[in-house]
Amino acid sequence: MRKNIALVLALVMILSLIPMSAFAASTNRMVSVPMVRKDQTFAPVASSVYAPAATALLTGDQTAPLLGIEEKRSDFTSVGNPDEVAFRLRLNENAEWPSAVNGKFFDFEGRQTNSNGPVSVSRLGSKEIEVSFSVADWNAWIEDNDRELLFPIVAKVTGTGDAVVTIDPWDNKITGGSLTFATVGTGKTTSRAVTSPKFTERVTLGNIMIDETSIGTLSAQEEFTLTLPRGFYWANSSESTDWDQAGTDNAVNPQFNVAGGFRGNSVTVESFIRGSAGDNEERGEITRNPRVLVVQVDGLAANQARGTLILQGLEIVAERDARFGDVEVTIEGLGRTDNYNNNVSRQNFKVAERVDWLVKVSVDGDPTEILAGYLPVQNDGALSMYDDEIKMATIIIEEEVPNAWLVQRTTVVELPSWASIANLRVEEVKNMNVPAGYQEDGESRNAAAARYLEEQLLKDGEDTILKDNKIEFSFPGGVVANEKGYVELTLWVTARANAAGEITAQVTGRSMPQEQTVVIGEAIAPVMVEVEPQNLVIGIQDQILNDIVITEARAGALNDDGYLVLALPSGLGTWKTFDTILVDNPNEGVEIDEDEVTIEGNMMYIPIENAGYEASKVTVVGATVTLNRTPAKGDYSLSVGGFSLVRNNIFEGTAGPMRDVRREARGGGSTEFFRQNWVVEPVVATVVSPTTDEPIGITPKAVSFTVGQTGFTVNGEMNMMDVAPYISNDRLMIPVRYLEDMFGSKPQWNEASRTVTVVYKNVVYGMTIGSNVITANGAPFSEMDATAEIVNGRTFVPASRFARAMGVEYTWDAASQTATFQQ
Repeated sequence: MRKNIALVLALVMILSLIPMSAFAASTNRMVSVPMVRKDQTFAPVASSVYAPAATALLTGDQTAPLLGIEEKRSDFTSVGNPDEVAFRLRLNENAEWPSAVNGKFFDFEGRQTNSNGPVSVSRLGSKEIEVSFSVADWNAWIEDNDRELLFPIVAKVTGTGDAVVTIDPWDNKITGGSLTFATVGTGKTTSRAVTSPKFTERVTLGNIMIDETSIGTLSAQEEFTLTLPRGFYWANSSESTDWDQAGTDNAVNPQFNVAGGFRGNSVTVESFIRGSAGDNEERGEITRNPRVLVVQVDGLAANQARGTLILQGLEIVAERDARFGDVEVTIEGLGRTDNYNNNVSRQNFKVAERVDWLVKVSVDGDPTEILAGYLPVQNDGALSMYDDEIKMATIIIEEEVPNAWLVQRTTVVELPSWASIANLRVEEVKNMNVPAGYQEDGESRNAAAARYLEEQLLKDGEDTILKDNKIEFSFPGGVVANEKGYVELTLWVTARANAAGEITAQVTGRSMPQEQTVVIGEAIAPVMVEVEPQNLVIGIQDQILNDIVITEARAGALNDDGYLVLALPSGLGTWKTFDTILVDNPNEGVEIDEDEVTIEGNMMYIPIENAGYEASKVTVVGATVTLNRTPAKGDYSLSVGGFSLVRNNIFEGTAGPMRDVRREARGGGSTEFFRQNWVVEPVVATVVSPTTDEPIGITPKAVSFTVGQTGFTVNGEMNMMDVAPYISNDRLMIPVRYLEDMFGSKPQWNEASRTVTVVYKNVVYGMTIGSNVITANGAPFSEMDATAEIVNGRTFVPASRFARAMGVEYTWDAASQTATFQQ
């Protein structure tokens, strides 16, 4: 409880420090970035020339570039005024807003209107304007359209270099940032591609625009080349994927158009591959290069405005090993004869983007780290459906190229077998068709598609508990024509108690052109358990294990209101008792009440009263095992679990204090995902016989004890005891628990017989309080002139006499009163 309160307070403090603009919710882009001359003034987009961004055919560089601001998740609302959206557009030193922009009105596509259209503009100065519109108008617009405002940048370019517009959200839920909307050219022409389509193997390019930077810079006859980078070639009527054979025909026949000052010219165009037959006829032998397209233009004539050449329908093909990323064309004047001039300026510009995936799978947010075995179970035993502790990074599946995602077929999202989906939420769906009649009145197409998908996946609504490692879905109506499909969903995942590793989402199915995998989370063990395996000797009933150290992976890994359970294998024996349970940070760590620890057979139940603020280290000291009469020799593992650690397991009639997780207290099995009760199972003991062939407990070392000092050394390394050795009847007496460092085997104490036993060189030696006889494997072995004794509740033995009986060499330094035992 105290941890939860602290987390809530911390969250409130953090949120109070975050400005509202940090929750921005738009994606911004420039539809195109033209290259223009200095002092260019862009005109608004007229209704007769506007076309959607995907196929925008601009009629000349007078047309204003479009700024696209796309709404994400229905968040276009103002902090101060929820009924209006208002933001500002600020220009850099290379551009200014003309006075004519003030008071102009536009529709949401960027077309200028003659009345008070939905979007209004206020000029705040030569560098800044304010754009505003009502949320009601916006919501009406998006009913049948994408959630994108296309705003024309009707600015004047005044300097050289990039002209940049900066979006200032002005306390609205719009993402701020800067975008280049135009670049000033310095040559005779500026060239650009209107769009840059994405592709993997072959693509038809958007229109290539070649603009004069001043009237008359292009002559009646021009010749220029378009050169692709290595790995790409121009498609024509005779192709091959073999580089040396690609494009063997000379003809590449794009469509051709003119605009601006060239309108009305009778223009002819011829194009061919460099070095092909058509090229060689006039130029002589030239090495053929399918990357280079030669274009010859005849019939250009100057007019009263700058002219534009438009190449349409060019296709390019990528070789198998062509690089991914932007594909840039180099345009350059050629003019190899007196008939043709070379006034087209050399320039590189992007025409396409080669992508690895036709359908891209990505994640939004960082992968979530979850504790294996954890499930957010409420006090009434029911599952908390949308707990951030198990919320994964959001999965985004989106088309890069239209018609690549065949959503009519099944799409599968599959997690590792050790992970299970508890619940999910469909965040957003775009451009998917739903069955006829499914869309409700007043419901947008995208909202209907999201609802349709969620109903496929969650049969019982938001209360559905999935309990599976995969989901499947489809859209029988497919993707909206000429659009790109988009699905965004979030999973809540629980991991099997003993699992660890990346939680991946593998997106496959007959709908996908390629299988893809993304990482949405990571499962880690909630605790690490360290214990040095103890040799347990057959024939000795009660034997002490080494310290069991349980370290939390993070604060709260040991949940409160549950038990930490330590289970011995049934074939080994049962728990008898323990000395104590230590917490390294008792003030900030977990709270454990030793008096409430319960032992039932091979199960030890340790109640966690409260989870800690800090990660804790819990040490179980002196845990004693009552060994079965004839256990099998070999290693035995300790199983660590319990409801404090594991909340997603299936219990089958477990008795004892673990009844706190009984079926009826956990929502009728709603939280039962895996048949795995234990987080870790380290080796805790090795059962051996007294006559085993392999020596037990022999590790060469020198151990020194000094009278009156709690410090002792092992191979020169200082260690500490809680009591100091002393002299009794001229014999050095040391605490029995530190015999382990002398003999390499943990001594065992039998309270009933008041006997200390220790295994050394495969023999079990024993000494009883008050007796001067040492036994070996239960039989009298040697008499001493001193006896073991109990002082202030602690057992001491005459170390030198014990060592001599077992053949351990030792020396005594009278000056320092130090005894050194050498194995």
